[in-house]
Amino acid sequence: MARLMQYVTFYLDEKLYGLDIRFVDEVNPNVKIMDVPLSDPHIRGVVNIRGQVALVIDIMVIFGYAQRPVFDSSHIIILKTKQDLFRIKNVYSEIDLGGFGDKPVGFLTDMIGDVISVSTDKIENPTRNIEKADSQFINGIVKLKENLLIIIDPNKLLFYDTKRSDNN
Repeated sequence: MARLMQYVTFYLDEKLYGLDIRFVDEVNPNVKIMDVPLSDPHIRGVVNIRGQVALVIDIMVIFGYAQRPVFDSSHIIILKTKQDLFRIKNVYSEIDLGGFGDKPVGFLTDMIGDVISVSTDKIENPTRNIEKADSQFINGIVKLKENLLIIIDPNKLLFYDTKRSDNN
């Protein structure tokens, strides 16, 4: 039976992506990202969000692209912690807490979009047209009126390991 899901949408390299709103704690505008010396390339740095340090992940690097500058339009999507998700797991038993930890983590975006509602029966499996590097992180594709929405899996992005991916 189809149900309505909500996604926080954002742009990376002019492509529209979506993240299940249940995983999102907040969206922050461009803030000062401080580098973490000797970190993996996909670790963009850390930010201070109201006194709490959050790790910032550059999804585009995970997708195989070079690290790009932070734009004026960039935002950071801060994910809920494992404890936050555990509180709502009683309502949404299918939520996988695997990649989530005790500390906040954020995804760097080029630009934030809107929150949109999508019926689960409109979500299609990723096609062969999606690059192999990207497809392992994608839960589905939604055809919108003027665009495609690529739904990403935050757990798979949080479990990303550069050493393991270099051996594939």
